[in-house]
Amino acid sequence: PVRGDVRDDIKAGKIVSISIPESGVWPGRAMGVVDAPAGTVFAVLADFGSYQHFVPRVVGSKHLDGNVYEIRAKFPWPVNETRVEVEVQKGSRGSTHIVRWKMRKGSSLKKYEGIAWIQPWGKGRSLVTYQMLAEPKVVAPHGVMISGLRKAAAGVIKAVRGRVAIRTASR
Repeated sequence: PVRGDVRDDIKAGKIVSISIPESGVWPGRAMGVVDAPAGTVFAVLADFGSYQHFVPRVVGSKHLDGNVYEIRAKFPWPVNETRVEVEVQKGSRGSTHIVRWKMRKGSSLKKYEGIAWIQPWGKGRSLVTYQMLAEPKVVAPHGVMISGLRKAAAGVIKAVRGRVAIRTASR
């Protein structure tokens, strides 16, 4: 359930981002409404092969085999440029679409994983909850990583809004 003050911010069109406390680096989570049906938003988020065209910092993305994709990205210090292979799971529970990914191997990250939930939010709109964790192989300041992951998660929702707008305008 979404708390009242968060719900008000989301209704106002804001992207709300938080950190999920756990041991080590904390995942970043963002929530925001996208002006498109859940199925349309799911299609955008599930298409890892197209991430290079709209996801911030992703400079290359391609489908390798089955549910495995390669993502190349340029992150700030301490990660810099990285390449990861991710295994992607796609599905749904009721009316909620789910995309989950987990790194199989990577060049400068020891962990990269996340999940996105896409749920209907009124007529023709969706609530997207996007959570990600990227943990570098080198030691990095905890606060920098936490803040960066919150901002990155919010940036993906903003990018999805833009990508969906382009897709729906071209129909």
